[in-house]
Amino acid sequence: MNWRKKNVYKVIRSIIEAVVLIILLMIIIRALFSFNTYEPYREEEAVSNSGFIALSYFGVDRTGNSTLTSTKRLDEHLKALYKQGYVTITGQDIKDYFETGKALPEKALFLIFEDGRNETAIFAQNIMEKYNYKGTIMTYAQKLEENSSKFLKGEDLKKLLDSTFWELGTNGYRLSYINVFDGNHNYFGEMSEEEYAALHDDLGKEYNHYLMDYIRDKDGIPKESYKEMYKRISDDYEKMERMYEDEVGEVPQLYMLMHANTGKFGTNNRVSEVNEEWIKRMFQMNFNREGNSWNTHTDKLQKADSALYNLTRMQIQPDWYSNHLLMRIKYDTKQDLEFMNGIQKQYDKWTILEGALECKPEKAVLTSIPKGAAKILLKGDRKWKNFRVQVTLTGNTSGSQSIYLRADNELTTYVSVSFDNHTLYIKETSPAGEKELFKVKLMDADESKLISKSEISKAKIDIEMSEDNISVWVDDILTADKVRLSEIKEGTIGLGCEWVKEDQGQKYTTDDVYDGVFEKLSVTTLPHEKNKTETLYDNHLHGLDKVNDVIRNVFNSVINWFIKYL
Repeated sequence: MNWRKKNVYKVIRSIIEAVVLIILLMIIIRALFSFNTYEPYREEEAVSNSGFIALSYFGVDRTGNSTLTSTKRLDEHLKALYKQGYVTITGQDIKDYFETGKALPEKALFLIFEDGRNETAIFAQNIMEKYNYKGTIMTYAQKLEENSSKFLKGEDLKKLLDSTFWELGTNGYRLSYINVFDGNHNYFGEMSEEEYAALHDDLGKEYNHYLMDYIRDKDGIPKESYKEMYKRISDDYEKMERMYEDEVGEVPQLYMLMHANTGKFGTNNRVSEVNEEWIKRMFQMNFNREGNSWNTHTDKLQKADSALYNLTRMQIQPDWYSNHLLMRIKYDTKQDLEFMNGIQKQYDKWTILEGALECKPEKAVLTSIPKGAAKILLKGDRKWKNFRVQVTLTGNTSGSQSIYLRADNELTTYVSVSFDNHTLYIKETSPAGEKELFKVKLMDADESKLISKSEISKAKIDIEMSEDNISVWVDDILTADKVRLSEIKEGTIGLGCEWVKEDQGQKYTTDDVYDGVFEKLSVTTLPHEKNKTETLYDNHLHGLDKVNDVIRNVFNSVINWFIKYL
């Protein structure tokens, strides 16, 4: 009998395993192969002469990292754009817009993926198909001949073009650096992409791209003549032309000069003239600027030629939430956009005073206005005095995140606990002004690394408000012990974040929007009889919601493993 039961269990287990494997196989096949065809926008949708936005991603993979955008985040971004009514346009649409005044859809999007990575082509297309979006894949010609599985080759690019969801563009022949110094102004000279990446953390902002300037010595004196510079740069364009013709059959018509925002086509006028000569000879358009997404013609069609070679794009970073992207577009285009609310029942508990809020599972994401702040308050006439707040901050270290305590409903009177540049501040604010009560540099506290120096930090915060004092723990370390309060007695709680002016240590100096991320937020009463507490607010997942979230995360981890080792 036991033997029979054991066989039954084996059969049931084998069936379950087979079903799971079939489901995983179907998901992987769906991720790796295309079964759809791109449908261009309809003629009746072309009603605007105002312009279009151009957005670029460095690359995409399944899980994402500090450089590559995850498939989940890309899906969120494209879904947000789709909900706003954005449809994709092609390079030919851009050319016709500038040269003949062709009308475009009211919300026209030119979508770009840089660096020509295999993962980008595999994972981005699956998401683009959901929203009927077309993208332009940018490549370096040198990568077409390299023995690397990371980058698309000629046959891969041909297949992408056949899929109808892609166009082809180029970043040039290669990514290489000249006139490089480290952070202490030590001269390194010329570096390949690989050499630069290996020493990136030690290098400063003193460098140039291969085509942007003369090659110079440590004193800034050119090491080459005009003739030598002209030949060096021309060789790159000629190699690029031959490589694309040999591997793909044609040279892409879209170029993206590295690097952007030089004002011309290089940081040196004579170098710029050489680049301009080759760019206008080989390509129909060039992205020459980065930071602003909005492209439009001025003086009607009189400057069509110069406009086509001076296009601008916004390069999206992997840690941007959807509202960060929408906020940037809103202020670039001056168009009204609807921000993403996320989980509505959580969103409805807050009053938005400034900026935008998206409620995700166990997470409140605040997005500041450009060069400004975001502020929210819990709704209701709350008169909380003695309570405990627990939250984990996971925002970028380049901005400021705040928790408001005992706040009034207009946020004119409150106590704030803020984290800015690895520093904890406790302040009281009232109509009479702001008073700093406490300040400590967290990197030095107990010689502990309380908040990471990385771009995305994670800090567990525990705050206790008791009568006329406040205590704060950071990552379970008592950092502020019973700091005396003078005025504010009771009120609600709120959250805030603020963009902080960039400095030499900030990576994305063109970005003036900040995301404050508050995870696992709870507010409870202080312990009373028998050490019992009451929950006043909680955004943790519970019950079936928690179970579903765990299952979803485990399932995604399994899929990620299969794809990684496929």
